[in-house]
Amino acid sequence: MQTSSKSKRRSAEPTTVAQWMESRRPSFSEGDLVVALRRMERPTATVGLSSQDKSFWEQHSGIANSGTSALPSVENVVAQVQLEADALTAEEVAKRLKVDASTVRHYRRENKLHAVTIGGKLRFPLWQFTGQAALPSIGRVLTVLPEDMHPQSVAGFFTTPQPDLVLNGAAVSPREWLLGGGLVDHVVDLAEDLAAGH
Repeated sequence: MQTSSKSKRRSAEPTTVAQWMESRRPSFSEGDLVVALRRMERPTATVGLSSQDKSFWEQHSGIANSGTSALPSVENVVAQVQLEADALTAEEVAKRLKVDASTVRHYRRENKLHAVTIGGKLRFPLWQFTGQAALPSIGRVLTVLPEDMHPQSVAGFFTTPQPDLVLNGAAVSPREWLLGGGLVDHVVDLAEDLAAGH
């Protein structure tokens, strides 16, 4: 009896955390994941999404709702761990942009860069950088988004393909749109629509 290539692929998929970590080699460690899962067990120590952010996250994060109660929570934990693992310190951003760290903090205060507080320190998610520069026109978009928007929702907004943004016949994310030279006004319009429903 011949085994299909599809079933071979399925059987090769990792079924444990250790196998997944080995095959994917993510930017976070198994220990980081354990810490995040422990935080999930302590609801008072975690910040939940607002109903608007939760709705946005479900629509635009690219993570499907499985219908089971535990899986979406774990998926959110993994997304948060990934966000934290890929965030840069002000000093790392300064080196990347060839400015000093105080300028980076000033950019954050003026909404020219997005930052989150992790362990009492400002961290700058990696998705907003490309090479040695910040994402083009990111400041115009950040000034429109609600200030209290959850960091996962901000990341989801910038990194999830939107049907209204099309490059070369394919829907792209706001990040890809801006990197591809698309007009920032289109992304600002999407951000304003999101802010209006927030």
